[in-house]
Amino acid sequence: MKLIWNSSNLSTTNTNTDWHTYELDWTEDSLTWSIDGKAGRVLYKNDTYNATTGKYAFPQTPSRIQLSIWPGGDASNAPGTIAWAGGLVDWDASDFEDPGYLYAMLDSIDVECYDPPSGTVKNGTKSYVYKNNQKDWTSDSVMITDQDTIIGDLNGSGLDRNLDDDKSSSSASKSSSKQWKWLQD
Repeated sequence: MKLIWNSSNLSTTNTNTDWHTYELDWTEDSLTWSIDGKAGRVLYKNDTYNATTGKYAFPQTPSRIQLSIWPGGDASNAPGTIAWAGGLVDWDASDFEDPGYLYAMLDSIDVECYDPPSGTVKNGTKSYVYKNNQKDWTSDSVMITDQDTIIGDLNGSGLDRNLDDDKSSSSASKSSSKQWKWLQD
């Protein structure tokens, strides 16, 4: 079985002048990506089964929402990434010249959670965490607790703010310096 995770380019009308509603609808059996109420891609859990490992390559555990802008169509990216992004970025286009940088505008973000899968251990209502530091990414390795989770870096667990911050301090400054240099060039 070959899975192509980034197999769809979901295009829409002008994102510089028109507002759009982007939606991810996750259930235990499928994940649907939609724009303006129109499903552009559906991934079914059953289509991700790996007979060798006996596991599904399907998101079954909690996730986080990260918002960013990234020029996937930049010429420095791999050809597949450029194709996935809809082609090369036209850096001379008027929407880059005025205001002179990449930007995104959000009107709102709404998150609605379905009930957790049956059998999920509940020791609170605030956050999903991995039981006994298990990270096999299956739904039976998570539980709901009242623990705080604040992620200090992309590799952090969110369960130890000091540890996450310590790990991220040097890499974050290097990363932001690189990003600012890129923006200034």
